[in-house]
Parts: sequence; C-alpha cells; structure tokens
Amino acid sequence: MTSQTIVAESFWENVVNEVGKIEIGRAKVNPIELRSTDFSDLFGVRLPGIGGHQLFAYYSVPHGDGPFPAILIAPGYGSVVNVPPHDRRRDFAVLALCARGQRLSDGKYAAAFPGLLTDQITDPAKYPFRGMTADCLVAFDFLLSRPEVVSARIGMASGPNAGDLAFLSAALRKGARAVLVNSPLLFRDAANCHGRASAYPMEELNDYLRANPADEERMLNTLSLFDPIGLAERVEATVRISCTAAELDRVGPLIRAIKGDADVYEKSGRGYIDHASDEAWLASALAG
Repeated sequence: MTSQTIVAESFWENVVNEVGKIEIGRAKVNPIELRSTDFSDLFGVRLPGIGGHQLFAYYSVPHGDGPFPAILIAPGYGSVVNVPPHDRRRDFAVLALCARGQRLSDGKYAAAFPGLLTDQITDPAKYPFRGMTADCLVAFDFLLSRPEVVSARIGMASGPNAGDLAFLSAALRKGARAVLVNSPLLFRDAANCHGRASAYPMEELNDYLRANPADEERMLNTLSLFDPIGLAERVEATVRISCTAAELDRVGPLIRAIKGDADVYEKSGRGYIDHASDEAWLASALAG
C-alpha cells in the first residue's frame, strides 16, 4: 500500500464521517405544483450539507401505489440543474441534486463556470468537488429515508459533463444497485492526460497551469485523489459507463478495476439511440 493510497483512504474516510453527522430528518419537502404532472408529483427538498451548506433538490414521485425504485441524478458540470426528465418520472422516484455552488444551493458558495474545476485545486480539503461528493451522499441518504422508495432498488445516474460524482458516490455509500455513468469523466487519469485535452472543461486545467506553473505538483495531487479508479474496488453496484471511442483508453482500466458487474457502452453518436440504450439498461438494472 503506497503512501498516496493511505492519504486517499483517510481523505475519503473523513468525508464519509462528516456526512454521518448530518441529521437527514432535518430535510424539508415542499410541493411544486406548477411542475407536477398527471403522472407524478414534484417537490422541492431542502437538505443540510456538511460545512453548513444548505442544499436544494428536485424530487419527483410517481402517482400510484408505492414504494417505487428510485434514481439519484448526481450533479453535472454546469450552474443549473434541471427538473428530472419525464421518462424517468413515470416509473421512478427521482431526486435531482443541486450541489453546493450550483444555483438554488449557492447561498454560501456560488461556483463560477468556467472556473469550478480549478477553484482551490491546490488544497484537496477545500476543493469544491469534495463537498459536492459529500452532497451526493446526503442526497442518497435522503432517498434511503423515504417510505415511498424501495431502498434495495436505488440507482445513481451522472449529470451532464461530469460522470465522476455518481461513481464516487456509489463507491463511498453502499446500497446503490446500479450506476449509470455518462462521459466525460473529469478526473479519470486527469493528472496524466490533461495536457493532451483541449476541450472544455478540461482546458481549465491547462489554463490554470499556464497562469500558475508553480502549483503543478499540488494540482496533480488533488486530481489523483479524485480519480475514480482509486475507489473502484469499493463499488458493489452494477455499473455501465457510456463513452465515446476516443475515451475507451481512459475508461477501460476503470472498468477492469471494478470487482462487480461492469461494462462499457460505446456511444454511436446518435443521441436518441444512445439515450434509449442507457435508459433501458438502467430500468432493467433496477427492475424487481
């Protein structure tokens, strides 16, 4: 076991311990009638977060006799989180989390886009993605606490442009049955490959180093802590990673490191076909 591994284990253990002190019973659930439909009711949820942050999430519950399987939609890389999509709301209880820094959860900290990926990146303890991962764990605990949810049939799905948070959350909190990870993954081997990437938001890392070359070692240390491969052996859920052909080299080692059932779906480039395939996989994985 390397010293870096020991540091990583301690880093994530502290996150889990902090979340364990959150009183999930303090969550407040209020109806949003304007966004309810003829097949589901929508609610706004106020959740306590670590560090005194107040979080918001959209929560949809289908009409009919429960309990229902559930999906936690982890935050994507962007300022705004949308109401859960209708196709998921018909059959699942769905929680779409606005993590700290994102709108509606930005009372104490408002993230910048671009800028979030490098904000305080030289200090892992202050790096916003540490708190955002903790926020996902709080959201998962909320679903576990709900009587209308089948606790053994909860899945996690990544938000747009950031597949890491769903994966990291499934590794740190046991109980998820399935995890749907949609690329890109911001942190998978980012310490080694950021210089070869030029697309947003990865280009933020290169811009940061051009302006702050002396910070490279500390930045790379933070990126390595958040690389999902470091926690892959902890994942007990069934996993699908949907990615492009160009990303297979980065994703392959991650899939092989997972002890449970895991596979890669190579995107066709046809949005509807890829979306339908992912949703069918998730529904099957959460079926009774």
